[in-house]
Amino acid sequence: MAVMADFRFFRFILAGDVNQLRLAAAFSAAARDSMANPVTLITTNGIEFRVEWIVEQERLNRIVLTRGWADFSRHYILQEAHLLLFSYHSPGTMYVAIHGGNRMEIDYGRYLQRGCRRGLPQIGNHVAHFHGIIGREDRRRPYNLVFPRRFATQFGAVLPDQLSMVTPTGWSRRVRWTRDTEGIIRLGMTGWPWMCLHYGLWPDTLVVFCYHPPATMYVVFYRPSAMEVNYLQHGDDITRSTCINNPRDTPARHMVDYFRSHQPFFVVPICFMRGSPNLLPNMPHLSGNDASAVIEVSHGSNTWRVAYARFAERGSGLLGRGWCTLATALDLRPGNLCVFEEVAPSRYQLHIY
Repeated sequence: MAVMADFRFFRFILAGDVNQLRLAAAFSAAARDSMANPVTLITTNGIEFRVEWIVEQERLNRIVLTRGWADFSRHYILQEAHLLLFSYHSPGTMYVAIHGGNRMEIDYGRYLQRGCRRGLPQIGNHVAHFHGIIGREDRRRPYNLVFPRRFATQFGAVLPDQLSMVTPTGWSRRVRWTRDTEGIIRLGMTGWPWMCLHYGLWPDTLVVFCYHPPATMYVVFYRPSAMEVNYLQHGDDITRSTCINNPRDTPARHMVDYFRSHQPFFVVPICFMRGSPNLLPNMPHLSGNDASAVIEVSHGSNTWRVAYARFAERGSGLLGRGWCTLATALDLRPGNLCVFEEVAPSRYQLHIY
Protein backbone atom coordinates (compact mmCIF):
# COMPACT_ATOMS: atom_id res chain seq x y z
CA MET A 1 0.00 0.00 0.00
CA ALA A 2 1.27 3.48 -0.84
CA VAL A 3 2.46 5.76 1.93
CA MET A 4 -0.44 8.04 2.82
CA ALA A 5 1.21 10.93 4.71
CA ASP A 6 -0.04 14.38 3.64
CA PHE A 7 -2.48 12.87 1.18
CA ARG A 8 -4.78 15.68 0.01
CA PHE A 9 -8.06 15.83 -1.90
CA PHE A 10 -11.14 18.04 -2.16
CA ARG A 11 -14.92 17.75 -2.17
CA PHE A 12 -17.56 20.31 -3.16
CA ILE A 13 -20.72 20.20 -1.04
CA LEU A 14 -23.87 19.19 -2.95
CA ALA A 15 -27.52 19.50 -1.97
CA GLY A 16 -27.76 15.94 -0.62
CA ASP A 17 -24.64 16.01 1.57
CA VAL A 18 -26.26 17.05 4.86
CA ASN A 19 -26.44 13.61 6.51
CA GLN A 20 -23.59 11.78 4.74
CA LEU A 21 -20.66 12.57 2.48
CA ARG A 22 -19.13 10.40 -0.25
CA LEU A 23 -15.38 10.88 -0.59
CA ALA A 24 -13.33 10.78 -3.80
CA ALA A 25 -13.25 7.38 -5.51
CA ALA A 26 -9.45 7.43 -5.89
CA PHE A 27 -8.95 8.26 -2.21
CA SER A 28 -11.42 5.57 -1.19
CA ALA A 29 -9.56 2.94 -3.21
CA ALA A 30 -6.29 3.83 -1.49
CA ALA A 31 -7.47 4.29 2.11
CA ARG A 32 -10.47 2.05 2.77
CA ASP A 33 -8.36 -0.96 3.84
CA SER A 34 -6.24 0.99 6.35
CA MET A 35 -8.18 4.04 7.58
CA ALA A 36 -9.35 4.02 11.19
CA ASN A 37 -13.09 3.90 11.88
CA PRO A 38 -14.21 6.32 13.24
CA VAL A 39 -11.93 8.92 11.68
CA THR A 40 -11.12 12.24 13.38
CA LEU A 41 -11.91 15.45 11.47
CA ILE A 42 -9.98 18.51 12.70
CA THR A 43 -10.86 21.92 11.27
CA THR A 44 -8.65 25.01 11.11
CA ASN A 45 -10.27 26.45 14.24
CA GLY A 46 -9.13 23.44 16.27
CA ILE A 47 -12.48 21.67 16.77
CA GLU A 48 -12.42 17.86 16.52
CA PHE A 49 -15.24 15.57 15.35
CA ARG A 50 -15.29 11.76 15.42
CA VAL A 51 -17.08 10.51 12.30
CA GLU A 52 -17.88 6.91 11.36
CA TRP A 53 -17.78 5.67 7.77
CA ILE A 54 -18.88 2.79 5.57
CA VAL A 55 -17.91 1.52 2.11
CA GLU A 56 -20.75 1.87 -0.39
CA GLN A 57 -20.51 -1.13 -2.70
CA GLU A 58 -22.81 0.13 -5.46
CA ARG A 59 -20.88 3.39 -5.99
CA LEU A 60 -17.34 2.37 -6.95
CA ASN A 61 -16.67 1.20 -3.36
CA ARG A 62 -16.52 4.78 -2.11
CA ILE A 63 -15.97 5.70 1.52
CA VAL A 64 -19.10 7.39 2.90
CA LEU A 65 -18.93 9.49 6.08
CA THR A 66 -22.05 8.66 8.10
CA ARG A 67 -22.65 8.89 11.88
CA GLY A 68 -21.22 12.17 13.15
CA TRP A 69 -21.14 13.84 9.73
CA ALA A 70 -24.52 15.53 10.20
CA ASP A 71 -23.23 17.12 13.44
CA PHE A 72 -20.17 18.40 11.57
CA SER A 73 -22.30 19.74 8.72
CA ARG A 74 -24.71 21.57 11.03
CA HIS A 75 -21.95 22.97 13.22
CA TYR A 76 -20.19 24.59 10.26
CA ILE A 77 -23.44 25.50 8.47
CA LEU A 78 -22.23 23.80 5.28
CA GLN A 79 -24.04 24.92 2.16
CA GLU A 80 -24.13 23.87 -1.47
CA ALA A 81 -20.97 24.97 -3.36
CA HIS A 82 -18.84 25.13 -0.19
CA LEU A 83 -15.44 23.50 -0.76
CA LEU A 84 -13.84 21.09 1.71
CA LEU A 85 -10.07 20.57 1.49
CA PHE A 86 -8.99 17.34 3.20
CA SER A 87 -5.46 16.47 4.31
CA TYR A 88 -5.37 12.81 5.39
CA HIS A 89 -2.76 11.54 7.83
CA SER A 90 -2.75 7.78 8.29
CA PRO A 91 -4.33 6.00 9.98
CA GLY A 92 -7.18 8.13 11.27
CA THR A 93 -6.85 11.92 11.08
CA MET A 94 -8.17 14.36 8.49
CA TYR A 95 -7.50 18.08 8.65
CA VAL A 96 -10.27 20.06 6.95
CA ALA A 97 -10.32 23.63 5.58
CA ILE A 98 -13.63 25.10 4.41
CA HIS A 99 -14.07 27.66 1.61
CA GLY A 100 -17.32 29.53 1.04
CA GLY A 101 -19.20 30.27 -2.14
CA ASN A 102 -16.99 33.33 -2.69
CA ARG A 103 -13.98 30.94 -3.01
CA MET A 104 -12.33 32.34 0.13
CA GLU A 105 -11.58 30.38 3.31
CA ILE A 106 -14.22 30.90 6.02
CA ASP A 107 -12.85 32.11 9.35
CA TYR A 108 -15.27 30.36 11.70
CA GLY A 109 -13.60 32.00 14.67
CA ARG A 110 -15.66 35.08 13.78
CA TYR A 111 -19.03 33.37 13.46
CA LEU A 112 -19.25 30.41 15.85
CA GLN A 113 -19.81 30.83 19.57
CA ARG A 114 -18.98 27.34 20.88
CA GLY A 115 -15.54 28.07 22.25
CA CYS A 116 -13.84 28.26 18.85
CA ARG A 117 -10.56 30.08 18.60
CA ARG A 118 -9.38 32.00 15.57
CA GLY A 119 -8.56 29.88 12.53
CA LEU A 120 -5.12 28.30 12.63
CA PRO A 121 -3.07 29.21 9.52
CA GLN A 122 -1.76 26.37 7.40
CA ILE A 123 1.49 28.03 6.35
CA GLY A 124 2.70 30.74 8.72
CA ASN A 125 0.89 34.07 8.95
CA HIS A 126 -0.96 34.11 5.66
CA VAL A 127 -3.57 36.82 5.13
CA ALA A 128 -5.76 35.08 2.55
CA HIS A 129 -6.55 31.49 1.60
CA PHE A 130 -8.65 30.95 -1.54
CA HIS A 131 -9.09 28.79 -4.62
CA GLY A 132 -9.65 29.07 -8.35
CA ILE A 133 -10.37 26.69 -11.22
CA ILE A 134 -8.53 26.72 -14.54
CA GLY A 135 -11.12 27.59 -17.20
CA ARG A 136 -11.66 26.00 -20.57
CA GLU A 137 -8.90 27.03 -22.95
CA ASP A 138 -9.48 29.63 -25.62
CA ARG A 139 -7.09 31.54 -27.85
CA ARG A 140 -7.46 34.80 -25.97
CA ARG A 141 -6.95 33.46 -22.45
CA PRO A 142 -5.07 30.12 -22.33
CA TYR A 143 -5.01 28.53 -18.85
CA ASN A 144 -7.43 31.22 -17.67
CA LEU A 145 -7.70 31.48 -13.87
CA VAL A 146 -9.59 34.28 -12.13
CA PHE A 147 -8.95 35.33 -8.53
CA PRO A 148 -11.98 35.84 -6.25
CA ARG A 149 -13.46 39.32 -6.48
CA ARG A 150 -13.15 39.79 -2.72
CA PHE A 151 -9.41 39.10 -2.90
CA ALA A 152 -9.03 41.52 -5.82
CA THR A 153 -10.89 44.22 -3.87
CA GLN A 154 -8.83 43.76 -0.70
CA PHE A 155 -5.35 43.28 -2.15
CA GLY A 156 -5.42 44.32 -5.82
CA ALA A 157 -4.09 47.82 -5.08
CA VAL A 158 -1.01 46.54 -3.22
CA LEU A 159 -0.09 43.42 -5.22
CA PRO A 160 3.26 43.71 -7.03
CA ASP A 161 3.34 43.08 -10.77
CA GLN A 162 4.90 39.63 -10.27
CA LEU A 163 4.03 36.95 -7.72
CA SER A 164 6.26 34.08 -6.64
CA MET A 165 4.27 30.83 -6.92
CA VAL A 166 5.69 28.16 -4.56
CA THR A 167 4.65 24.48 -4.74
CA PRO A 168 4.69 22.03 -1.77
CA THR A 169 8.10 20.74 -2.96
CA GLY A 170 9.61 24.23 -2.54
CA TRP A 171 9.92 24.84 -6.28
CA SER A 172 8.92 28.38 -7.33
CA ARG A 173 8.17 30.40 -10.46
CA ARG A 174 7.61 34.12 -11.04
CA VAL A 175 4.16 34.80 -12.51
CA ARG A 176 2.58 38.03 -13.77
CA TRP A 177 -1.08 38.91 -13.34
CA THR A 178 -3.42 41.27 -15.14
CA ARG A 179 -6.47 43.30 -14.09
CA ASP A 180 -9.24 44.41 -16.43
CA THR A 181 -11.41 47.53 -16.31
CA GLU A 182 -13.88 45.78 -13.99
CA GLY A 183 -11.16 45.05 -11.45
CA ILE A 184 -11.02 41.30 -12.17
CA ILE A 185 -7.56 39.79 -11.57
CA ARG A 186 -6.34 37.00 -13.86
CA LEU A 187 -3.05 35.18 -13.99
CA GLY A 188 -1.27 36.55 -17.04
CA MET A 189 0.71 35.21 -19.96
CA THR A 190 4.11 35.45 -18.26
CA GLY A 191 5.07 32.42 -16.17
CA TRP A 192 1.63 30.93 -15.56
CA PRO A 193 1.19 29.04 -18.87
CA TRP A 194 4.67 27.58 -18.44
CA MET A 195 3.77 26.42 -14.91
CA CYS A 196 0.58 24.80 -16.21
CA LEU A 197 2.49 22.95 -18.92
CA HIS A 198 5.20 21.88 -16.49
CA TYR A 199 2.75 20.29 -14.05
CA GLY A 200 0.33 19.01 -16.69
CA LEU A 201 -2.55 21.21 -15.51
CA TRP A 202 -5.57 21.08 -17.77
CA PRO A 203 -8.98 22.82 -17.65
CA ASP A 204 -11.04 22.15 -14.49
CA THR A 205 -7.87 21.78 -12.37
CA LEU A 206 -8.44 23.23 -8.90
CA VAL A 207 -5.69 25.54 -7.59
CA VAL A 208 -5.55 26.52 -3.90
CA PHE A 209 -3.65 29.72 -3.04
CA CYS A 210 -2.20 30.83 0.29
CA TYR A 211 -1.15 34.50 0.06
CA HIS A 212 1.78 35.88 2.05
CA PRO A 213 2.38 39.60 1.50
CA PRO A 214 3.85 41.16 -0.35
CA ALA A 215 4.53 38.79 -3.27
CA THR A 216 4.39 35.09 -2.30
CA MET A 217 1.64 32.62 -3.19
CA TYR A 218 1.89 29.05 -1.91
CA VAL A 219 -0.07 26.87 -4.35
CA VAL A 220 -1.49 23.34 -4.30
CA PHE A 221 -2.83 21.72 -7.48
CA TYR A 222 -5.72 19.22 -7.59
CA ARG A 223 -6.77 17.13 -10.59
CA PRO A 224 -10.45 17.03 -11.67
CA SER A 225 -10.45 13.57 -10.03
CA ALA A 226 -10.22 15.51 -6.69
CA MET A 227 -6.71 14.24 -5.91
CA GLU A 228 -3.63 16.39 -5.41
CA VAL A 229 -1.06 16.39 -8.22
CA ASN A 230 1.92 14.09 -7.69
CA TYR A 231 4.71 16.66 -8.02
CA LEU A 232 7.28 13.85 -8.27
CA GLN A 233 5.77 12.98 -11.65
CA HIS A 234 6.92 16.32 -13.08
CA GLY A 235 10.70 16.27 -12.79
CA ASP A 236 12.93 19.31 -12.45
CA ASP A 237 16.27 20.14 -10.91
CA ILE A 238 14.82 19.87 -7.39
CA THR A 239 12.33 17.03 -7.70
CA ARG A 240 12.92 14.19 -10.15
CA SER A 241 10.17 12.14 -11.67
CA THR A 242 9.77 8.63 -10.24
CA CYS A 243 7.02 7.32 -12.55
CA ILE A 244 8.58 5.84 -15.68
CA ASN A 245 5.46 5.45 -17.84
CA ASN A 246 2.62 7.66 -19.02
CA PRO A 247 -0.55 5.53 -19.09
CA ARG A 248 -3.47 6.60 -21.30
CA ASP A 249 -6.17 5.00 -19.18
CA THR A 250 -7.85 7.67 -16.99
CA PRO A 251 -7.90 5.68 -13.70
CA ALA A 252 -4.24 4.79 -14.25
CA ARG A 253 -3.37 8.46 -14.79
CA HIS A 254 -5.10 9.30 -11.50
CA MET A 255 -3.08 6.56 -9.81
CA VAL A 256 0.12 8.16 -11.07
CA ASP A 257 -0.96 11.35 -9.32
CA TYR A 258 -1.56 9.92 -5.87
CA PHE A 259 0.93 7.05 -5.55
CA ARG A 260 3.84 8.28 -3.41
CA SER A 261 7.27 6.69 -3.72
CA HIS A 262 10.91 7.72 -3.88
CA GLN A 263 11.61 4.60 -5.99
CA PRO A 264 10.93 4.31 -9.73
CA PHE A 265 7.47 2.89 -10.38
CA PHE A 266 4.97 2.40 -13.20
CA VAL A 267 1.21 1.83 -13.41
CA VAL A 268 -0.42 -0.82 -15.60
CA PRO A 269 -4.20 -1.47 -15.80
CA ILE A 270 -5.22 -5.12 -15.88
CA CYS A 271 -6.55 -6.18 -19.27
CA PHE A 272 -6.49 -9.45 -21.15
CA MET A 273 -5.15 -9.59 -24.68
CA ARG A 274 -7.57 -11.15 -27.13
CA GLY A 275 -6.25 -14.59 -27.94
CA SER A 276 -3.45 -14.28 -25.33
CA PRO A 277 -5.07 -14.10 -21.86
CA ASN A 278 -1.86 -15.21 -20.12
CA LEU A 279 0.05 -12.02 -21.07
CA LEU A 280 0.08 -8.54 -19.54
CA PRO A 281 0.59 -5.89 -22.25
CA ASN A 282 1.36 -2.16 -22.01
CA MET A 283 4.49 -2.65 -19.92
CA PRO A 284 7.08 0.15 -20.28
CA HIS A 285 10.72 -0.40 -21.23
CA LEU A 286 12.52 -1.45 -18.06
CA SER A 287 16.04 -0.07 -17.71
CA GLY A 288 18.79 -2.58 -17.10
CA ASN A 289 16.90 -5.42 -18.80
CA ASP A 290 17.58 -6.98 -22.18
CA ALA A 291 14.90 -7.55 -24.80
CA SER A 292 14.07 -10.76 -22.93
CA ALA A 293 14.61 -11.12 -19.18
CA VAL A 294 13.15 -12.55 -16.00
CA ILE A 295 12.04 -10.19 -13.23
CA GLU A 296 10.93 -10.91 -9.66
CA VAL A 297 7.54 -9.57 -8.56
CA SER A 298 6.60 -9.64 -4.86
CA HIS A 299 3.29 -9.12 -3.13
CA GLY A 300 3.05 -9.66 0.60
CA SER A 301 5.25 -12.61 1.52
CA ASN A 302 5.07 -14.22 -1.94
CA THR A 303 7.43 -13.76 -4.89
CA TRP A 304 7.02 -14.86 -8.50
CA ARG A 305 9.54 -15.04 -11.35
CA VAL A 306 7.97 -13.58 -14.48
CA ALA A 307 9.28 -13.40 -18.05
CA TYR A 308 9.54 -9.89 -19.49
CA ALA A 309 9.78 -9.11 -23.22
CA ARG A 310 10.57 -5.70 -24.72
CA PHE A 311 9.59 -4.48 -28.20
CA ALA A 312 11.97 -1.76 -29.33
CA GLU A 313 9.88 -0.73 -32.33
CA ARG A 314 6.73 -0.19 -30.20
CA GLY A 315 8.30 1.46 -27.17
CA SER A 316 6.53 -1.05 -24.91
CA GLY A 317 6.80 -4.54 -23.49
CA LEU A 318 4.76 -7.31 -21.87
CA LEU A 319 4.86 -9.94 -19.14
CA GLY A 320 4.62 -13.58 -20.24
CA ARG A 321 5.52 -16.88 -18.58
CA GLY A 322 4.74 -16.74 -14.88
CA TRP A 323 2.27 -13.87 -15.13
CA CYS A 324 -0.79 -16.14 -15.35
CA THR A 325 0.28 -17.94 -12.15
CA LEU A 326 0.69 -14.62 -10.34
CA ALA A 327 -2.62 -13.20 -11.63
CA THR A 328 -4.50 -16.35 -10.60
CA ALA A 329 -2.96 -16.44 -7.13
CA LEU A 330 -3.88 -12.79 -6.49
CA ASP A 331 -7.29 -13.01 -8.22
CA LEU A 332 -6.51 -10.11 -10.56
CA ARG A 333 -9.37 -9.00 -12.76
CA PRO A 334 -9.95 -6.43 -15.53
CA GLY A 335 -10.34 -3.05 -13.89
CA ASN A 336 -7.64 -3.63 -11.28
CA LEU A 337 -4.62 -1.32 -11.35
CA CYS A 338 -1.13 -2.69 -10.73
CA VAL A 339 1.66 -0.45 -9.48
CA PHE A 340 5.12 -1.98 -9.91
CA GLU A 341 7.60 -0.31 -7.54
CA GLU A 342 11.27 -1.07 -8.23
CA VAL A 343 13.05 -2.08 -5.02
CA ALA A 344 16.23 -3.39 -6.69
CA PRO A 345 17.38 -4.12 -10.27
CA SER A 346 14.87 -6.56 -11.82
CA ARG A 347 12.93 -6.76 -8.52
CA TYR A 348 9.51 -5.13 -8.08
CA GLN A 349 7.00 -4.74 -5.28
CA LEU A 350 3.44 -5.07 -6.56
CA HIS A 351 0.61 -2.85 -5.22
CA ILE A 352 -2.92 -3.73 -6.33
CA TYR A 353 -5.87 -1.29 -6.48
